[in-house]
Amino acid sequence: MKILSALAVKEVVEPAGEAFAQETGKAFDNVFAPVGALQGRIEAGETADIAILIPPALEKLQQEGILTGRWDLGRVGIGVAIREGAPRPDFSTPESFRQMLLNARSIALTDPGVGGTAGIYLAGLLERMGIAATIKPKVQWQKNGFLTAQAVAQGEAELGMTQFSEIVAVKGAVIAGPLPEPLQAVTTYCAGIFTASKAQDTARAFIDKLLSPTLHARWKAAGFDFPQLK
Repeated sequence: MKILSALAVKEVVEPAGEAFAQETGKAFDNVFAPVGALQGRIEAGETADIAILIPPALEKLQQEGILTGRWDLGRVGIGVAIREGAPRPDFSTPESFRQMLLNARSIALTDPGVGGTAGIYLAGLLERMGIAATIKPKVQWQKNGFLTAQAVAQGEAELGMTQFSEIVAVKGAVIAGPLPEPLQAVTTYCAGIFTASKAQDTARAFIDKLLSPTLHARWKAAGFDFPQLK
């Protein structure tokens, strides 16, 4: 079975897939990439059994008849990453958040050009805050959120910003806190089944596994919440 999945859910989906494969004997082919890249691959004709995307991308592919069904897996916000042991800056308000970015020596961010949800949002946020051009010389653009957190963990960047799940997955990086509430963006990740899949029952069984209570703790540990399961 093949899954095309957003990177943000890798810390849950990958081990769940490995366990499911052992239980069922079904081989898994997992492809993890930014949502925009996945959407482009699917629209170019790549097929699979399950896609895990964000609602606008999923809905578009449903309208085109490529995907069917929608199962919301979890919601995750954006946080500030710092190196483990480093002092936690104060960015509890929009103004202190702005000042933190202006004062930072270096900032790791995901390149919005790769199609990642957080990268696109943060690039727009910095423009709306009027500081994008000012901090541009010290921004280190990364290919995905995991590399953003990794740059912080390795001391290459003083701080980084990406989704919680991509920070907690990187040893040596910690979440200093979420973006201030007025600036926060919470993303829902949802699964759909390819209409042309020849493994419809297996695909649905794996989605059920992702939604099962046995995985609640793993989702929470990865930084997600799932109000639809409460």
